[in-house]
Amino acid sequence: MADQNGDAHNSSRLQAYQQPAKRSSFVARPHDGTLESILSEAFACIEHQFATLDRDGAGVMMYKMVETQLALHGFYEMETLHAVWTRIDVNSKGYLDFAEFLCLLFMWSSVGDYTNFFDRPENSKIVGDAFQAMEYYWQLYDIDNSRRFSYEELVRFLAEQLQVMYPACIDTIDRLFPTKQRDAGVELSFPRFMHMMYMVCCECLPSSRIPGFYSKLGLAKQDRHMQHNQELAVGPESSTWIFLLRAFEVLEQDFEKFDKSGDGYIDYVELTMGIPLVDANMRLHIMARLEYKFKLVDQDKTNSADFYEFIYLGFLMTQDGSYHDLVEESEGHDIVKKAFIELLSWYSQSDSHKRQRLTIADVQQFCLRHFRMIPPNLEEIFEEFSYSSSHVPGQKVIDFVRFMKVLTMIIVPDSRFHPKRYKPVKKAHDPSKLMIKAHAGSPSDPKRPKRIDPVVTSKFIRAKKIGSGGQGTVFMGHYEGLKCAGKFMLGELTDKRLKELEREAAMLQLMDHPHCHFFIGAKTTTGEGGPLVLTELCEEGSLFDLYARKQRKLDVHTSWRLSKECALGMSYMHEMGFMHRDIKSLNILLTAQFIARIADFGFATKEETAVEACGTVQWMAPEVLENFKESKGGAGKKPYDKRCDTYSYGVLLWEIYHCRCPYAELGLDQMQIAYQVLHNGIRPEFDQFCNKEAAGIIELCWNTDPSMRPTMKQVLGLLDERLRP
Repeated sequence: MADQNGDAHNSSRLQAYQQPAKRSSFVARPHDGTLESILSEAFACIEHQFATLDRDGAGVMMYKMVETQLALHGFYEMETLHAVWTRIDVNSKGYLDFAEFLCLLFMWSSVGDYTNFFDRPENSKIVGDAFQAMEYYWQLYDIDNSRRFSYEELVRFLAEQLQVMYPACIDTIDRLFPTKQRDAGVELSFPRFMHMMYMVCCECLPSSRIPGFYSKLGLAKQDRHMQHNQELAVGPESSTWIFLLRAFEVLEQDFEKFDKSGDGYIDYVELTMGIPLVDANMRLHIMARLEYKFKLVDQDKTNSADFYEFIYLGFLMTQDGSYHDLVEESEGHDIVKKAFIELLSWYSQSDSHKRQRLTIADVQQFCLRHFRMIPPNLEEIFEEFSYSSSHVPGQKVIDFVRFMKVLTMIIVPDSRFHPKRYKPVKKAHDPSKLMIKAHAGSPSDPKRPKRIDPVVTSKFIRAKKIGSGGQGTVFMGHYEGLKCAGKFMLGELTDKRLKELEREAAMLQLMDHPHCHFFIGAKTTTGEGGPLVLTELCEEGSLFDLYARKQRKLDVHTSWRLSKECALGMSYMHEMGFMHRDIKSLNILLTAQFIARIADFGFATKEETAVEACGTVQWMAPEVLENFKESKGGAGKKPYDKRCDTYSYGVLLWEIYHCRCPYAELGLDQMQIAYQVLHNGIRPEFDQFCNKEAAGIIELCWNTDPSMRPTMKQVLGLLDERLRP
């Protein structure tokens, strides 16, 4: 029950970014072996997966999101992904729409397998079957071997193979493949054929479970932002002006939600505390990106953002993720995402000199193209924000950030964020105010909560929700007057999941140590309220949330104490014969007195060696990462032992002494981190203020050679000998 967030044991061996509910909720269940049933269930699986990656509902999937999705399933061949992607994204947009995603999945069978995209074997199998079937029938009915379908070939295929939907689907076909095109000799390509089959299944199969959100009809209904029937409209009446006005209005509303004090800027902690209450590993994905991108925005080092810096931050977050990652509650995630995509595209198209800077002439051409007029105050606004070009002496230019600012001033002149009215005064950042000094009087053997057996689900009184993940939801509450945390299972309670829950409860009960998460009791059967796991309530949440979300810092005494408490818990596990295999700050919980508890024993094993590649990339030892490259059946995988935990502890120790996300300063995603660790031996960077003795212990722990790493018992000695204040 790590991080008290409901993710005790993720079904995937590698934990990274995920959108829990969507990704695991749909299971393919074809009614029979007919082509209609196979295609319909496969398209439903694909649409659910696309929606998981399209968190803003904008109808696009970013390249970086796919990279992260594949890393989640242990696929690290970046060159392979890039080669497939560039064959589809021919214009280098950096994103795919749903039809292009179908092409990506079709091509994927030649370089990987569908388990890279779909958790459940039922889903990956039916998707593979569907693409295989479409390719087979495409070749079978392509009578003239033109590698394209004529209308006659298409209709024959429909009549003979999709009898349930034929002839009802003819109207859909005529709309998607109109007579005008057919008379002109146009024939269907295979990508267009696949998308047409998706549309036909959406609209013409009564039993279809496809949501149809990405069908052309669905997109027409949802895409209310850019209506191109105003081609002759000018200025504020033009479709682009109206679209951008709505996007800027949403950004203003969202900024004001964060700016509770009304002082005109947002403190970093205000931003991080607004991160969605989702599973721990998704928060890691979001927080690492946010930490890196915020430093790009926070040029004045005040640890805060004004309105225009907030816009830039939103843009940066959407380039490899979603606006939803930054702002959970917004009335226009899709509008903002589309606006950022379009703005970047328009900026690139307007860059006549290809120097990533715009001149006044470039901006004027943009306005003529999209607004059909040049705003009368454009030159004045441009002059205010332009600067001298480094390429052409005397020439004034603006970059992309200033381009967005210029457009804001033109389109929303009455905004309270107009530079003539908006002049926030930021306060200097004082990190000492966030320092934790919890080293005096900390009990060495905290009192354990009482054990409860049997557990009656109805006796747990829920209070505040404190965590949510793909496997369950966690609430703080009371059980017969005892304050504790209760985890409830989500989704279908299969025999496999119940067995995993029993194993989790058994492991928690075994880990009876002052610095392991305290187990209170569990009900692991269905009926009478369903399963429930009760554990000690750790009021301060995870160590990761302490520094990443709350921005707290640790003084030298607290750093040493937490380091030792974690080492004590790990040493106990190793002496018991277990290796944890997922040590990280997200799995270190903190009590109200800031006492450390090791949590989440879902990957723990009592085997002396193991070959499964499991854990979370930032903390995974090279010998564990290496096994992702080998076959899933185990051939070629090299065994590793509990010294992989020592490596993970080294990264954890780095976190304690830096209070930063590992590798966030490099701006790498998990696929890139794994590659760099394996091939270039990178590690998180030490800053100049890091304790030298701590750095020495950290380097010993994360040595590439497992035989050179100390045991956890030896680590305890080093902590006392070198670091004790």
